[in-house]
Formats: sequence, C-alpha cells, structure tokens
Amino acid sequence: MISLSTILLWVVTAILSTAILVFTGFVIYLYSIHRKYDHLPGPKRDDFFRGNMKLVYEKRAKFKLTIHDQIWAELAHHYSLMFVFWFFHRPVVMITDAELVKEVLITRNLPRDEFGYSHFSSLFGQRMLGRGLLSEVSEEEWHWKRTALDPGFHRPNLMSLMDSFTTICDSFLRRLETLADGKTEVSMAEELVRINLDMVAKVSLSV
Repeated sequence: MISLSTILLWVVTAILSTAILVFTGFVIYLYSIHRKYDHLPGPKRDDFFRGNMKLVYEKRAKFKLTIHDQIWAELAHHYSLMFVFWFFHRPVVMITDAELVKEVLITRNLPRDEFGYSHFSSLFGQRMLGRGLLSEVSEEEWHWKRTALDPGFHRPNLMSLMDSFTTICDSFLRRLETLADGKTEVSMAEELVRINLDMVAKVSLSV
C-alpha cells in the first residue's frame, strides 16, 4: 500500500515540475518576443522580466512625472520617431510622426493591438472613445464605420454646413469674451471639446 508520504512526494514533485515547465515556457516566449522587436530603436531594457519599468519608477520618484508627461517626448527625441518601450513583458511601439502613423495604419494596414487600443475605448472603467474609428481594432468594423462617415466629408456637404459652423464659432467667441477678465482660468482643452460636441450635435442631430 502506498504511504501518505509517497503520495505527498508525488504531488509536490508534480507541482514543482509544472511550475518549472511554465517558467521555462514563459522565458522562451519572452526571449522570442525580445528577438522579434530588438531591431527597433528604444531604451535598453533594465531587466529581462521588468523591461523598462525601472525608468518609469525613477522618473516618478525623482521628478514626479508620469510616463505621459515627458517620458514619451524625451524618448522620441533621443531615439527616433518610432521606438519600442517594454512594460514588463509587453512591448509597446510608440510612433510620434503623422506620416509614420499613416503608413502603419493605412498604407501597410498593420494589425492594431487590442490591449493598447482598449485604453482609448475606456478610461478608469468609464467609456471614453468607445469603439469608434480611433479605437476600433477590427478591420471590417473600421471600414464599415469609415464608409458610413465618408459622405459627410464631401465638399458639397461641408459647404452646406458653413452657416452652422459660423454660428457655432460666433457663439464660442462670445463665450470666450465673457471669460477674458484677466482673472478666470480657462481650460482651452475643455472649451474645444465643448465646441466640437456642439458642432457634432448641430450637424448630425440637427439640434
């Protein structure tokens, strides 16, 4: 009869063997991903597993900067308009040039990363861009949405909306005049979002 200690030994051996196999498989996978993206410029990885996260922690501790504040612009200036940054085991290819973005997304039609684009669709659990043109990863869905919007950007349609555009701009300027007292702080980003929403509502919903 098999003793309890023998069964426990088998169980522990099986668990350790599985853990070693999983770890070895992950290391091989990560090594292959590194090889795949190593031809792109970018900061040197500080750690095989953590990637460039040490740089993020240092900037946050010393300068109180998030990665979106200055790190992207600094890396683009130091390396190139396209570089790779490693969040632990995940590579993120950053492109800071409009022509390169056009070539990647339209000319070459390279696949979009669903994990990265999901940050555009929602932020902190709340809907931001949803599944619009900027955040859609499905090529078929993207073409369908783009085809639906294309007629609205034809010259005759845009010319017919000039009166609405003029009215909206006049209303925007009147609002800025009421805020320009030399004391009130104005967030132009918020004001531009409002004028865009006003324009979309008037043009698409006729309100």
